[in-house]
Amino acid sequence: GRRRLWRTVRNAVDRARQYAYRDRKVRKRDFRRLWIVRLNAAVRAHELNYSQFIRGLKLAGIELDRKALSNLAIEEPETFGKIVHQVKAKLAACARPRAPRKHGRKKCRGKNAVGSTAAGRFSPIQTGLGLFYFPSPSFPASPPVAPPEARPGQIVGQSQGEHRMDDLYFDDFEPGQRFFTKGTTLTESAIIDYAFRYDPQPFHMDAEEAKGTVYGGLIASGFHTLSVASRLVLDERVFSACSMGSPGLDELRWLKPVRPGDTLRVEFEVREMRPSKSKPERGILGMFYQTHTQHGEVVMTYTINHMLARRPETQR
Repeated sequence: GRRRLWRTVRNAVDRARQYAYRDRKVRKRDFRRLWIVRLNAAVRAHELNYSQFIRGLKLAGIELDRKALSNLAIEEPETFGKIVHQVKAKLAACARPRAPRKHGRKKCRGKNAVGSTAAGRFSPIQTGLGLFYFPSPSFPASPPVAPPEARPGQIVGQSQGEHRMDDLYFDDFEPGQRFFTKGTTLTESAIIDYAFRYDPQPFHMDAEEAKGTVYGGLIASGFHTLSVASRLVLDERVFSACSMGSPGLDELRWLKPVRPGDTLRVEFEVREMRPSKSKPERGILGMFYQTHTQHGEVVMTYTINHMLARRPETQR
């Protein structure tokens, strides 16, 4: 009757509250683990470990939580680099031996060791997480990656100084044409973040554990490499005006591992052209792709059949 039904409902609500509390704790624990992994990977590029970084934050009086710091490490690496620079400077200052004072050695503490005002020694930096004050010294930019030399008969992408190729159609391609993309560098934090989300294997996620594997260190997921290569190709806007998708990808090969610090660049060549017989407004373009590192090593190859629109009759 009604009494029994009420008891069932009450028990169900009580269990739901217990599970909700438990799942919230699990979710919080998982996110905390992700933030720590991100930060550990990001600061290792600056020759620090996670515990040293956290201690330096306290000494420098930087009150940003792990969530904000991990987001900065992924989305705004330049700002994060400035924070790490301040942390390293504070750690070095605290580690430097000092002469004993009359009333004992003064301990290096967080807020006492930081300038009292933001003017002069500190400059405001607007980030996606708000306005923060960091030291004002300038930081040298990373050296640009030299583009590959163009060979006769090749078309070089806009990253090599040519015009933007955003108005090409199927009729504008011909077999043998080659295109080059600009380069992008994979950081350890980006590799670990991608692996944590989509390919959680030890040699993609943990730098220490990866040393005991056949790869001898951390490597990027093959699907991460493929995603980066796809973005580099799309950034060249070769297919922006005519792309109609693709029926699939063939002959994907991961030839060599990609490691933190590798700069990837894509070279792609027209291999085949087939105008559609049933749909004259489109055609199939067969492309062969090669992904290179900064050392000229080919780390990945694949082929794609692109469905491309033909140039309108009024523009031919």
